[in-house]
Amino acid sequence: MDCDRFTLARAVRVTGEATEVHYTLTADPGYRFVWAAHALLDLSQDAVLRLDHGARTRIHPEAAPLLDRPWPTDAPWAEGVWPEPLGLRLDRFGPDDGTAVGAVVDTGRACVHDGPTDRLALSVEAGGQPVSVALWRNLGGFPRTAPTAVRA
Repeated sequence: MDCDRFTLARAVRVTGEATEVHYTLTADPGYRFVWAAHALLDLSQDAVLRLDHGARTRIHPEAAPLLDRPWPTDAPWAEGVWPEPLGLRLDRFGPDDGTAVGAVVDTGRACVHDGPTDRLALSVEAGGQPVSVALWRNLGGFPRTAPTAVRA
């Protein structure tokens, strides 16, 4: 994609049973952007999400009833560390329990392991810039028929 102020290129490479996709954004220094890839995954209850242990993690208000402490008054998010911010274990999936939780983790790498061979790894690099990985863990709390936000 070539635009007046930036170029976004994608390269796809298949190697055996793996597929690699690389995106490159080229723009003038100081150009502001948000890049997002949305991987909607149907994972088993045994899946594990691996991110940098101890990474700063901001969780969204729908997680309030699941925390080991009260939600901070009027806060748009609460902060803890990966993999268990404020007592809420986010790296394991387990059976559906009717919850849906959003979080932003200050890391540029993530890998989902599901079963003995299935892996999805991603990394984000932006030289000299902060990067984060956002996640939405849905264990049956975001209905298929009528998605609505869950309010605490």
